Amino acid sequence: LTWQDNSDDETGFKIERKTGSGSYSQIATVGAGVTSYSSTSLSAGTTYYYRVRAYKGTLNSDYCEEASATTLPPPPSAPTLKSPASRSTVPALTPRLEWNASSGATDYGLQVSTSSSFTSLVVDETGIADLYYDIVPGILNWNTTYYWRVNARNSFGSTSRWSGYRYFRTSTGP
Repeated sequence: LTWQDNSDDETGFKIERKTGSGSYSQIATVGAGVTSYSSTSLSAGTTYYYRVRAYKGTLNSDYCEEASATTLPPPPSAPTLKSPASRSTVPALTPRLEWNASSGATDYGLQVSTSSSFTSLVVDETGIADLYYDIVPGILNWNTTYYWRVNARNSFGSTSRWSGYRYFRTSTGP
């Protein structure tokens, strides 16, 4: 929140906030010459209304014009993985990885790695609109263990945490 300091002898500024049609309450005071305030104790998906006034001792100026801002909704929950199951062996090098939808998600990200810490990525995709991803030929090797995980993103660009990972092994060959 920022405002113009039109006073020249204020003690400071009083900042008030309300939500919806509620009443204003003072949330902070700042010193003379300060023209901004940041609040970190906000709830997701909420519209806040602010007003500010200068004060000197017990005297208060008129309030400035009301300002408002709406916080983003929370990110979607992490998806849950469907298949292949952990510790399974897939018969081909082009398995389909599937997961369940996350409420509020518009697309998903996927990582496949040869390491459970996901430091050696063989797939790193974002913007997946479906609830599955088909591994394309030429990426996986025979007789190798792969770890995979998925996250979800909403229309505001907020991304969930990663799902728990699963791992599968490719068979020893065709």
